[in-house]
This record gives sequence, structure tokens and C-alpha cells, in this order.
Amino acid sequence: MNSQFELLIYLPGESRSEKLLERYLRETPVENNRTRKQLRLDLYNGSDGVLFFLVNKAFEQVVGVTSCVRYSENGVVSAKTWHRMHLNNEVPKSAIDRFFEPATFSWCRQLGINRLWVTFNESNPRTAAWAAARMGERRNAARPNAFTSGTCHEIRSNWQPLNRLVFERNVWQYVIFYSPDTNFFLQRMEKPLDAYMTSIFKKNFPTVTKHWPRVVS
Repeated sequence: MNSQFELLIYLPGESRSEKLLERYLRETPVENNRTRKQLRLDLYNGSDGVLFFLVNKAFEQVVGVTSCVRYSENGVVSAKTWHRMHLNNEVPKSAIDRFFEPATFSWCRQLGINRLWVTFNESNPRTAAWAAARMGERRNAARPNAFTSGTCHEIRSNWQPLNRLVFERNVWQYVIFYSPDTNFFLQRMEKPLDAYMTSIFKKNFPTVTKHWPRVVS
């Protein structure tokens, strides 16, 4: 896989970046990634956010994207990660381990950001469940990522779910986050977590959820 793909940081105005972007916007099957506004390109200036392209080198084609957006609220700096993430069907999911995770964690580390969070719309619990299985402590214990080390490994190994939904960008969302003190760091309108995702989170994060109430079906 290393010889087939390369990871590229989108640079506004740079010739190759713009050509790859324009082709991606034309060809992507993801409806919410088809315009510059939807991708929130105004944020990717290197300090407020970064957009990563996974490029198939043989075809000079973007086959995956992910981004990070820097937040600063109430004196707390954090990064919303896996924003707009998508991989084409032909790309193995291991590309996340090989390319997206090391790049994401390294970018955060370089900016001194040590609080990260990922959200999933309440209307799409299937994606949230998939992410929980991938990010959960059981998988990380069984399959540590050989491409992360140090601070990056610390983040990857200590994701945890939030035991409630938060209202973010006008929708209710599930949250998985990392914080050195294990406390969620953003203030949002909240509501109780539903039984389905409670059971999913408890299954994939058994240590951090062991004191959560039992799920009553």
C-alpha cells in the first residue's frame, strides 16, 4: 500500500493541490463533500485546520480525505478530527492506520493540541458503531498501530466515548474523545445517550464504561 498511495496536505492556491481538489469535487460519491463550502476549505490554513488527501499515485487521484479543525473555547484548545473523512471503496481501511492517524496526531502534536474529539450524527448510528469498534480499547489492545508512537500512540490508545449526546452544528451527535485528564472539555447542550449506542460503547470501551448504568432493553 505504501507504494500505491501517498498522503498530501492540501495547500490553498498550490497548483497540484488545486488540481487534485477540483477532480475530487467532481468525482466524489460523498454528497456532503462536493463543494468547497461543504469541505470548509476556509479553515485549512495550517493553524486553524488541515485537510489531508490520500492520493493514488498512478492515477493522480484523491481516493480519500480527512481533516482536523482547531477549536478554542473557554481557554481550552482542542481539535475536531476525522472531519469529512471518506475513503473510496477500493481503498483498504488500513489506510486509516497507515496514513490518516499518524498525520492527524502529528499535526495536533505540532500545534500543542492534546484534546481531540470526533462526532457522529444521531441519525447515523451505524457509522458511530463502526467508529467505536475501530477506535475502541479492545481493538487497540489486540492490534496496536505500528505507524504511531509516543504521543500519537497515547492518543490512539485512550479514546473514550461520551455517555451523552451533544448538540453540535444544529444536530445531536455522539462523541468519542481524548483528553489527558479523561474529562470532556466542551460545553454543549446535552441529552442522555440512547440504549443502542450505550451498549455499543460499553462493548468496545469496557474499562472506561464499566461504571455506566446497565442497559435496560
